[in-house]
Amino acid sequence: MLALVLASLLALGTAPSHPAPPAPATPDDWCDGARGWTDDRETACEVREQVIAAQALDLAATNGGLTVSRWDRSDILVRSRVLAAAPTQAEADRLVDETRINTDGGRVRDDASRTEHERDRWVSVSYQVFAPADTDLEATVLNGPLDVHGLAGRLRATATNGPVRLAGIAGDVAVAATNGPVDVTLDGDRWAGAGLDVTATNGPIRLAFPDDYSARLSAETHQGRIRTSGFELPPRDRTRGEWTGDAVDTRLGDGGPALVLRAENGPVHLRRGG
Repeated sequence: MLALVLASLLALGTAPSHPAPPAPATPDDWCDGARGWTDDRETACEVREQVIAAQALDLAATNGGLTVSRWDRSDILVRSRVLAAAPTQAEADRLVDETRINTDGGRVRDDASRTEHERDRWVSVSYQVFAPADTDLEATVLNGPLDVHGLAGRLRATATNGPVRLAGIAGDVAVAATNGPVDVTLDGDRWAGAGLDVTATNGPIRLAFPDDYSARLSAETHQGRIRTSGFELPPRDRTRGEWTGDAVDTRLGDGGPALVLRAENGPVHLRRGG
């Protein structure tokens, strides 16, 4: 299982704290970036592409990463990378060949989980998806990173083991992360849409926004500290600019839709500007 989780976290590479939307990688580059990390098994890799028409996406990645980015076309590109490791090259090739990916009706699922994962063999499927900004998205990731860039529709995201990164988003957004940090980077001057709701069980939440951003901000942590950079919060139980085990509810700029952050076991970092 450890090897499988490591492979999942390698699925999309190491991203900066505030990533830019990724350009579509060539299939060869995406596979080349995953090969060679294991010395004791043979690996096989294949990148597949499917173009679909849908108003909403329901995406699930069990053992692999998921990136969803805005683009200017009206259709949706689903690019998947199937990566397998096994004691022999023939078996690794077979595992890739037997893995199926279904995109009917915008519901994207792979059957890699049916493979009996053992210490010396596994299958990982990662996704790069490009969709119109107003696409509604439901995303579920079990073992691996989740990145969403530039979408402005209805977003419901659940991540169990891995980081979550959101950049340039808007709309009606709710995120739940169990084990891993959540990084949110906002642009523009105000939230457009119903609002943002982020819950992290084990891990920090980091929110960055421009100097002139307007919204209603509510943040709390049960085990950790609330820390600010680039601005001060109202002086409530303040010690050197940090709040411990408390909640903050304040207005940014002219106010607006609510940005709600809840950390159960981890800190909250709020950064304005830069």
